[in-house]
Amino acid sequence: MGRIKSFILNVSLKNVDSDIRKFEIGSRHSKRRIENIGQAFLYGYNAALKQDELPFKKQMDIIEPELEGFAYEGAAMALTLNDFLFPTRSPRLIKFMSSCGANHIYMLHVGAGWGLARLPKFYTNILLSKMDPLLKWLSIDGYGFHEGYFHWNKAYPKMLLLSKVTNKYRDRAFAQGFGRSIWFKFGGKPETIKSIISNFPYEKQGDIWSGIGLALAYAGGVQKEEVETFKSIPPEFFPHLAQGVTFAAKARIFADIPSLHTKVACEVICETTVEKAAQITDLALKKINRKTPYAYENWRRMIREEFGSKGEKTWIG
Repeated sequence: MGRIKSFILNVSLKNVDSDIRKFEIGSRHSKRRIENIGQAFLYGYNAALKQDELPFKKQMDIIEPELEGFAYEGAAMALTLNDFLFPTRSPRLIKFMSSCGANHIYMLHVGAGWGLARLPKFYTNILLSKMDPLLKWLSIDGYGFHEGYFHWNKAYPKMLLLSKVTNKYRDRAFAQGFGRSIWFKFGGKPETIKSIISNFPYEKQGDIWSGIGLALAYAGGVQKEEVETFKSIPPEFFPHLAQGVTFAAKARIFADIPSLHTKVACEVICETTVEKAAQITDLALKKINRKTPYAYENWRRMIREEFGSKGEKTWIG
């Protein structure tokens, strides 16, 4: 069965080659970083398919600790596809989230979104109903990232046509993930990213900047001087950028996989340490009811308020 799964679900390293993807990356440093992330993702993806042959954590010994989160993200994509194609009474993904993948719970939700993007749409609701009601939106984020990463020429025009924020929160979560794909597509180039985002409807730009903040701090790939340039984005969107950075800090602190570029992003954008940036997310979460339908957006809103975003109302769908 393991060989059959690998044959059906195997994904080639060509899928994350920046040249094949036609990413517009400026420096060799950024190119190498983005491709290393893609390789770690695919390693985790393929390792999860072979989980019956060798315990997943043992297979992670070869991965540089700082890149471990991306491998777990890939594993979640594999398990999501696996659960759909070879269903069992106890979904492998949900079990993985509560066992050896628990420390990477945020990245697992995102990775599940990659899988959902390749499955029939009806399965999205089925899987989301089994997930944490707060963190499930990270899977829609992952869906948005997948579309921007793999189908830019199709997804970008569609995003431009969205003239306003709809009453479906999925559109907003999708935009956050799509924002992260912009970071990868353009190799973290500040001026290019600013120009691209300015093309989107004003109502969408905040969520897209949130995705940029998350990618900037979690994936990295640029020097401190380039991080500094992101402080000059339109001031109304800066809290969104900072909120994304705090999410990255929380994910790394929770998984205990520190990274220099996360440290730099927190110091430059949030003007604080990684630990304190993560604490901002924790304090905000304590103030909301995580079981309400729009707890996720209210959580993000309260974080933004720490960075100057005032007057926002609780999300009402």
